[in-house]
Amino acid sequence: MLKDVDEIWRSIRRPIEFRDSWVTDFFELRIHGLPNKRTQYMDFSHAVRNLKQDWMKTAKPYSRGVPADGFPFYLKVAFIVWLTMSSNT
Repeated sequence: MLKDVDEIWRSIRRPIEFRDSWVTDFFELRIHGLPNKRTQYMDFSHAVRNLKQDWMKTAKPYSRGVPADGFPFYLKVAFIVWLTMSSNT
């Protein structure tokens, strides 16, 4: 997955001041495995609940330095990353 994210990041045209930036300059990347929702529903629900609690404990105020007028672009990139990763499953 990290390889996919890196390839997507390198393919995106960015303003010149961000030309040499890394995806981690703007996104905090974490990978979590979850049990299958259909066949292990209770385990899945428990894992999701734990993941949510962990995420809420470590969530930080938004501080990636993306200006307000760049936020739609930021969201578009996040959506493209999600589509690419989910299509590779």
